Amino acid sequence: MKLCLFMIIAFIGIELSAAKSYYISSQKENWFIAMGACHFKGYKLASIETQSDFDNLWYKIGNSGEKFWTSGTRLGQAYAGYSDSSKTFYWMESGRYFSYANWAYGQPDNHNGNQACVIVDGANGLKFDDAGCLDNEFRYICEY
Repeated sequence: MKLCLFMIIAFIGIELSAAKSYYISSQKENWFIAMGACHFKGYKLASIETQSDFDNLWYKIGNSGEKFWTSGTRLGQAYAGYSDSSKTFYWMESGRYFSYANWAYGQPDNHNGNQACVIVDGANGLKFDDAGCLDNEFRYICEY
């Protein structure tokens, strides 16, 4: 019994520490279409939850000059009782609140009150920025 439990815990630990693989889209979509496109492929819109995740993405798209959607969002936070929902972001795909963030200077700013989704900016060192989910189209990153 103890050996079986140890093996399960060890397997979970290995699974959680495994490096993610990424699909980088060539087309531009809004955040909702990007999420659906990833799911259609059997993937998830990317979550950048650790420095290791960031480093792996840097290798793929760093200094690309383009912006990419991630699964970062604050959608629904105003209804969850947070006093400053504009700064309460979580990863939609994992449900975890940001513990690692690489925000650009002055971000998130919720410009015009409608920026609820998170991009990484390949023209700015893959810094995080908040953007309007529906009214912007960017390339996107799926993870698997």
